[in-house]
Amino acid sequence: MGFIQHLIDIKTEREFLKEIENIKQLKRWIKESIEAIKKEYDNRRKILFEELSKMDDVIVREPEGAFYVLAKLPVKNAEDFAIWLLKDFNIDGETVMFAPGEGFYATDGLGVDEVRICYSLDAKDLKKAMNILKEGLIKYRKEVEK
Repeated sequence: MGFIQHLIDIKTEREFLKEIENIKQLKRWIKESIEAIKKEYDNRRKILFEELSKMDDVIVREPEGAFYVLAKLPVKNAEDFAIWLLKDFNIDGETVMFAPGEGFYATDGLGVDEVRICYSLDAKDLKKAMNILKEGLIKYRKEVEK
């Protein structure tokens, strides 16, 4: 009985060591995946900040943490602008959507001309969205707010 138990113990030990190696590989994969995700979102953050910074009269501070940007737009009311974009503006059938900034402040009147934009889109779509926003701002200021 001792010899058979010895063989079972060896097999169990080998399986245990294999499982430990599998766990190590899984931990490496998780770490690499998290780093890749962080790098991708950092790239998106930079794209959004850079594109907004290029727009006339848009004020934006580079975000340091979350996956959204708060930007001050050259409009009287960001919510009115958002509604106009959704109802009356598109480029090749596409428009953009964002959250008006006023709802993120406890003090009445703050954020009326601000928007909160999430950078969950991939880099290509984010660049396209920023172009739509830029063109929308130009048209809105020219034709709606005059």
